[in-house]
Amino acid sequence: MTWRDGVVRALGRAWQGAQEIEVELTSGGSDPTVLPAGTHVRALAYPGLVGTPEPGDRVTLTAAALARGLGTGGYAMVAALPDRLPADPPAAPGHVVKARY
Repeated sequence: MTWRDGVVRALGRAWQGAQEIEVELTSGGSDPTVLPAGTHVRALAYPGLVGTPEPGDRVTLTAAALARGLGTGGYAMVAALPDRLPADPPAAPGHVVKARY
């Protein structure tokens, strides 16, 4: 995973279940040439999963595909709004497992 922290600078297009945002990165990784702090990136948030981002919000992004130029359409993905985490989902039968196969 390639993680980056940033601040929402502007809202972009929105469509059912998704919000495009512009993020200024506040953290860079160990390689200073790959998405360094100060870079502006487009990111995609799914408000039903992470909450609704607003300008000024801190965000944590997953940016591996963006850093590698893979098929994300040029977006980093919002993993969390750490200052406004959404409520826990209601209890339900079964469970979800995510693992490599």
